[in-house]
Amino acid sequence: MFAQDEGFASLGKCLADGDLRNAFDVAHTLKGVAGNLGLTPMFNTISDIVEPLRAGTDKDTAENYKKLLDELEFFKKCI
Repeated sequence: MFAQDEGFASLGKCLADGDLRNAFDVAHTLKGVAGNLGLTPMFNTISDIVEPLRAGTDKDTAENYKKLLDELEFFKKCI
C-alpha cells in the first residue's frame, strides 16, 4: 500500500546521503503514484522535490521532504 511504501524512507536516505540521482528516481516514482491516486497535495509537494532534483540540485528538498512526511502522516490517519 502506498502509505507504507518504503520509497518515502528511501527518498529521505538518498537526500541525507546527497545521492541526488537516486533521490530523483524514487521521488519521480512516488510522484506518479500520488498522481494516479489523486493525492493532489502530496503530488504537488513531491513535484517540488522532483523538479530541483531533475536540475541536479537539492534546493529546498529537505524542507519539502519534511512537508511530505507530514502529508503522509495525515494521509495515513484518513485511511
